[in-house]
Amino acid sequence: MVSKKRSNAAERVQRSTATAAAAAAAAAAAATASSTQGKKRPGKQTKGSGGCDEADDKKSASKTDSAAKKPAKDPTGSSGASTATTEGGAGNGGGKPTTSTSTSSTSSATAASASASASNSLKLSPEERHEDGKARAINKMLKSLDIKIHGFDNLLPSGEERLHDRVLHCIFASSEILKSIDVTVDPCDDFYGYSCNQWIKNNPIPEGKSTWGTFGKLEQMNQLIIRNVLEKPAKSFKSDAERKAKIYYESCLDADEHMEKLGAKPMNDLLLQIGGWNVTKSGYNVANWTMGHTLKILHNKYNFNCLFGWAIGEDDKNSSRHVIQIDQGGLTLPTADYYNNKTDNHRKVLNEYIEYMTKVCVLLGANESDARAQMIGVINFEKKLANITIPLEDRRNEEAMYHPMQLRQLSKLAPFLNWTDHFDNAMQMVGRRVTDDEVVVVYAPDFLKNLSDIILKMEQTEEGKITLNNYLVWQAVRTLTSCLSKPFRDAYKGVRKALMGSDGGEEIWRYCVSDTNNVVGFAVGAIFVRQAFHGESKPAAEQMIGEIREAFKMNLQNLTWVDKQTREKLSRRPTRSRT
Repeated sequence: MVSKKRSNAAERVQRSTATAAAAAAAAAAAATASSTQGKKRPGKQTKGSGGCDEADDKKSASKTDSAAKKPAKDPTGSSGASTATTEGGAGNGGGKPTTSTSTSSTSSATAASASASASNSLKLSPEERHEDGKARAINKMLKSLDIKIHGFDNLLPSGEERLHDRVLHCIFASSEILKSIDVTVDPCDDFYGYSCNQWIKNNPIPEGKSTWGTFGKLEQMNQLIIRNVLEKPAKSFKSDAERKAKIYYESCLDADEHMEKLGAKPMNDLLLQIGGWNVTKSGYNVANWTMGHTLKILHNKYNFNCLFGWAIGEDDKNSSRHVIQIDQGGLTLPTADYYNNKTDNHRKVLNEYIEYMTKVCVLLGANESDARAQMIGVINFEKKLANITIPLEDRRNEEAMYHPMQLRQLSKLAPFLNWTDHFDNAMQMVGRRVTDDEVVVVYAPDFLKNLSDIILKMEQTEEGKITLNNYLVWQAVRTLTSCLSKPFRDAYKGVRKALMGSDGGEEIWRYCVSDTNNVVGFAVGAIFVRQAFHGESKPAAEQMIGEIREAFKMNLQNLTWVDKQTREKLSRRPTRSRT
């Protein structure tokens, strides 16, 4: 039972001013809305983590999609584990009141100073931690956080407009905080529960989602905005790019069910182009089939990432030149542990993966028992790949991973493929020839050497060649099942459920909005900005960017690892930004 004193404290918290509550919301948002983006090679894993906003639903692993052509410094070539979360209100995720440092775009020198002042103000005296002082302690936290919003005063409108806008924002922020906090919890004992319990209670994870939070809700709101615009008449769009986005979106919706009527035909047509598939008996002849020919089509024409990945990018040690970069291809499942049955969950995922493979093969016309047996052969081959794939923890030293060599040297290291012919074929579309003298950068030479040993041995037997064909074609098939009719799309739900705790079902229009944004993002971005923003935020954003630049220049003087010459050059660079 909540004590009378604690109830009194709760009542006093609810009587806190709207300005103080809004300030707490602003501070919490700044503390939890950090984002970082660094240069990463295609296929490299990135993990997001939240602060107070997030509460574990269950640990989940995201599906590996190794279709990206560029080489990955991530050994899996895929997305890794993700945590199902529910995001909440105004806390920072700890068990005691603390402050967080935000790296979001709203940072500025003024705000940083104000944040430091707020941090000092949050230190509670011993008597304030006493039962009788809890109400005053809570109010002190809220009032001290009010400093944060004053740090951004110069970004707000002036005069009556400024006052009116601020009052509205304060009312909204106060409402959001009061709906999120749990006043029955002592914030000195459990600040996370105090800040987020009510939000979690009022926002259960939706069906089909493995994670949920304030950013998830915001994403759904943005999807609705984009949908409403994309469904307007074509004449309302301002450019060909935007009209193409509308066409793509409508094609994805498939209102006339053209995709459903085609069924497996598009995939079966592709199988014939890439030399057939032994599982479905569609044009495959083991005597005439060569791995090199199939790899050319999958890599160079369709951009499927099988066995290894490659791309053209800036040389890590000479940014003025571009080179071919080659890396290990990654695994279909998130980590090698899933193939080695390390836990009951790993075994469950692997069994669901085999079921998924078998279902897709049957949809393409294969016999179920024969397809299952051949797909188990593919799994066994993937286990071999898992055992030679270099784990992420052994790929921290990028300097040690950098191995430049000529293609003739690579051919000696990994003779399972005619590398010069492979890349010469790829460059035909741009009219460039590749010779044995071409210098490439290899990031996983040990992997390629071990891969070569495995493949050369398999190619000596008919069974081995069939397994190689099944594996390579499967990589294309699994990548494209999401583009086929509903039975193909539904086949993956079991794997996703085992990996993520959710089958990922969502309304088709939401999927199509996301897919359109992934494919023609610049056009969708222009549509969204024109619909959601009306110019008022641009001056504020420009001012924030300017202050971030000034803060960077100030901090630059304290970075001891930056040499003097570089520091001087950075200080002389113009601060004007293009928007």
